[in-house]
Amino acid sequence: RSPNQGKWYFEVFLNGGEIARQAETAAFVAFSSANARHGALLNFRKRDLGAAPTVLGLAIDLDNGELYHRFDGAWQAAPGSAEGEDIKLGQSYRAEVSTSVALDRLIDADLIRVNFGDHAFTYDVPFGYQPVDSSR
Repeated sequence: RSPNQGKWYFEVFLNGGEIARQAETAAFVAFSSANARHGALLNFRKRDLGAAPTVLGLAIDLDNGELYHRFDGAWQAAPGSAEGEDIKLGQSYRAEVSTSVALDRLIDADLIRVNFGDHAFTYDVPFGYQPVDSSR
């Protein structure tokens, strides 16, 4: 299901140092509609070998038209503020993760873990937001 209202959150664990060891890879973590993709592009290159894993959180506010990014617990803009990335209202959005190499292989190797809310998040869900999993 792709909601078009409400406030939603999910997290993705990415072990970039180990992903780069397997292959230089681009990963896109996003909320997508039929017309747009909003999120974060992460590039893992050979120079990233040994880099610490990161947890990326995305919070989307479909009532006010804002997207917020969180890297390792630190928000780039606080959820609820007008400082997020502007998104178009009235569209249905779905959470997604894509990579330039086979995503299932990275998930099977535990180098990427996508959490739509089916288990505990690493960081607290922002106040007033719900896990994406609860929109199903």
